[in-house]
Amino acid sequence: MEFERDIVGNLVTGLREMPQFLQIVIGPRQVGKTTAVRQAAARLDWPGVVASADTPLPPGAEWVESQWRLARVKEAACRLLRVHALRAADAMQLGAALAWADGSARGLVVHTLDRRLALAAEREGFAVVGAAPGT
Repeated sequence: MEFERDIVGNLVTGLREMPQFLQIVIGPRQVGKTTAVRQAAARLDWPGVVASADTPLPPGAEWVESQWRLARVKEAACRLLRVHALRAADAMQLGAALAWADGSARGLVVHTLDRRLALAAEREGFAVVGAAPGT
């Protein structure tokens, strides 16, 4: 049995009130911040990214941006897995393409020989080169 951190309830409440915002937990090293965040994420059972910035020097803005982009790719991939018959790796690839395209695939091309990925990409609005998506 795992001990649940006291802050987990506060994190869950905060995330339910503002689920679209980046949440940052700050505190001394080795007090259980990452554990508490993981516990809160498990309780909510939402797609998301938990990242620890526990490094000797604070990470820069580029680290935060990369984590934000990763979260967008994972969110898109989770949605793609729910609506298309894709393998997880293919959903991540297509999710990355959608995140890069800022959600609008109009005018963009996906090159693939995988028929399932081609069909999903076509349904998401990409033009497809390679596999025949309708077969």
